[in-house]
Amino acid sequence: MTLTHALEALRKAARKPVLLIVDEAQHALTTEKGVEAMFGLKAARDAMNVSGSAPDLMLVFTGSSRDKLAHLVMNSRMPFYGSQVTPFPLLDRSFTDEFTRSVNRALAAGNQFEPEAIYEAFVMVGHRPEMLRHLIGTIALANESPNLSIRLREDATLIQERLWHDIESDFTSLSPLQQAVVRVMAGKGGQFSPFGESAMSAYRALVPDHANVSAATVQNAIDALREREIVWKESRGSYEIEDQAWLSWLRAKDLLP
Repeated sequence: MTLTHALEALRKAARKPVLLIVDEAQHALTTEKGVEAMFGLKAARDAMNVSGSAPDLMLVFTGSSRDKLAHLVMNSRMPFYGSQVTPFPLLDRSFTDEFTRSVNRALAAGNQFEPEAIYEAFVMVGHRPEMLRHLIGTIALANESPNLSIRLREDATLIQERLWHDIESDFTSLSPLQQAVVRVMAGKGGQFSPFGESAMSAYRALVPDHANVSAATVQNAIDALREREIVWKESRGSYEIEDQAWLSWLRAKDLLP
């Protein structure tokens, strides 16, 4: 049975249009089977929506990395070439303010979290609600601090410092050429051609012994970065930084070329 047949059977059984949401869809690009599945979904969409009236199949692809997800629509060899990636806005102060009110209702009136402190902590942990909840839950349960907001700021700062310390340690352990590849790749923002003239010139500008920069040594550097899971490769050969926290650290350290 093809994906088209399966989704059409689902639509008939439900007697309603089908909305299929694929989370972290960029992972499909790491294998040929995954890419084939994407082509299968496009074929199903085209077949089921051929009438031109209200669609029977709607597809939504989401991902934690916009640059990786963009490979689905930027490459002419990809099934959804020509579509657009729409950025989802990060949760903002309105979320943390409401979260603060919810948390404070369970706490003593004289020892509550300040909305500003919770928002600052939320930014420091990368706008991750689950990490914020864990932090606040740990502090509130311990209830050992006379000022919960001060403790929250301290703990959030420690988390950020530990994360950035780990990234800095990994970065400094790389060879000069590997560091150059990471910096140039991060600076290109989804338009990275590792062996193009502009990229090779950028590597040479960042590597002291630039005479040893060649296509072969760059490939070796990329392979080593992939092995350490610092660099991600999709099945058709494009590359991106694996962890978005690396991009934040590189920007903070002013290391983007």
